[in-house]
Amino acid sequence: IPHHSNRYNRFRCEYENLQEYVKRYKNVNETKALQILFEVVKVIRRLHENNIAHRDLRLENILYNHRNGKILIINFGLARYVINDTTCINDHRGSSAYISPDVLKRRPYAPKPSDCWALGVIF
Repeated sequence: IPHHSNRYNRFRCEYENLQEYVKRYKNVNETKALQILFEVVKVIRRLHENNIAHRDLRLENILYNHRNGKILIINFGLARYVINDTTCINDHRGSSAYISPDVLKRRPYAPKPSDCWALGVIF
């Protein structure tokens, strides 16, 4: 058990969610924000290439390792497998500050573009 506990503690120290990161460093400069955005977009693109839409992207669900610049996306509780880019769904859940206008208006929506909207809100 201690072996796993040490691994978890090391992981916990190396990564923090973006909300914690922004609170700690207050004025994140544009260059750093663009570096983080680039890494987040790479991860989201990979998810979308595998037909997975996260549907709850927000600062708290993006973990950042400031030592190596790595990004982890967490909390896939609302994630959906989507057959193609035109698949629309009627499930209107997500974090209200980050959801797209179609979700807010309770219209059928394509979840991948909705993920991209959330990234625009975050950055």
